[in-house]
Amino acid sequence: MNFQEPSMFDLLIEAHIGLDRQGPGSSEMTRRALGFVDNLDANFRIVDLGCEKSAS
Repeated sequence: MNFQEPSMFDLLIEAHIGLDRQGPGSSEMTRRALGFVDNLDANFRIVDLGCEKSAS
């Protein structure tokens, strides 16, 4: 029998399957994290690459 250890990517996918939100934290935690960014004002845009919003 040939057993292969799961990759970190495999484990990440397995941990998020079936969840509505596929990331840690909440909107409040996101705002808190952005509070650590210097010189962030209304002219800045933040791009969240690699994320897909599921259709409801």
